[in-house]
Amino acid sequence: MNRRSKSTSRLVRIALLALAAAAFLILGAGQASANKKPKQNVTCGQVITHSTHVKNDLTDCPGDGLVIGASNIKLDLGGHTIDGVNAGDGINNTGGFDNVTVRHGTIQQFHTGVELMNAVGNNLNRLKVTQNPFDGIRLTGSNNSKIAHVRESSSFDGIFLTNSDHNRITHSRANGNGSSGIVLQFLNDFNKVDHNVAHDNGAWGLTSDASHNDTYTHNRLFKNGTAGLEPFNGVSLSVTKNTLTKNGVGILFFNTDTSLLKGNNTRLNTTDGIQTDAASTGNQLVKNHSNKNGHDGIHVAGAGNTLTKNHADKNVNLGIFAFAGNTDGGGNTAHLNGNALQCSGVVCN
Repeated sequence: MNRRSKSTSRLVRIALLALAAAAFLILGAGQASANKKPKQNVTCGQVITHSTHVKNDLTDCPGDGLVIGASNIKLDLGGHTIDGVNAGDGINNTGGFDNVTVRHGTIQQFHTGVELMNAVGNNLNRLKVTQNPFDGIRLTGSNNSKIAHVRESSSFDGIFLTNSDHNRITHSRANGNGSSGIVLQFLNDFNKVDHNVAHDNGAWGLTSDASHNDTYTHNRLFKNGTAGLEPFNGVSLSVTKNTLTKNGVGILFFNTDTSLLKGNNTRLNTTDGIQTDAASTGNQLVKNHSNKNGHDGIHVAGAGNTLTKNHADKNVNLGIFAFAGNTDGGGNTAHLNGNALQCSGVVCN
């Protein structure tokens, strides 16, 4: 083959390769376009039965905003606002559909912002939920769900769980609610509430009732009227590494037993930094810091609890008060408290 023929053959091969590459790129782009779901307009009260990326705001919905109608779907609000007139649910999953994700948008001015009932494995993520006169988010009988990166405000209760187990509330904020920021009421077991902020709520930052084996950790709770954190009638709770500042009481245990209070930091609360009532027993108070509170740093009114390596400084009254019948686990310290005794019921260094 002569030199000119070889050159021509080479040019033909290069052209064919270029055409093949172009065809591959066009096919790939077409496939990606086919896989990407287009945004779509929605209407008030619409039932969502397939994964949907919302294209528009909804204003003044007279009842529900959007209604979940199938399991295993994603509802991406696309940064849009779902707005009501203080009636219905902003996002209604009372049909009990499982493995539903609702994300990235604002839900406001409904009776309840987001409601789940008897639903499993739901994911509420990156939502702003505000100005709902009942609850911002409500889970009833709903398990194994996750609420994350939610900003909730200006409802009666912010995030409210009842009879719901194995859920997680994390990296969320609940503030300016008439009653409480985060509530776990009636038989909420094995839930985890961590890395949240709750402030300026009328009564409680975080509260629970009749819950077992819940974990409350790394939360920041401040300027709540009654208490930063108050469990009622709880058993085997883990309350660790929370920061509680400028509440009525920092942490208040009401009839709560066999639970762990460890590594919490309570400061500048109006009355006690940490308080357990006369009916709370079998609790372990370990390595808590409670300083500059308006009455006692740590006040243990019941019996059968153990206090170990706690630190309480510069409180208005005592650093630590423990009623007779509690156990001094040793290593407690108290300095510069208003009462010259510094501690009562335990030995403080």
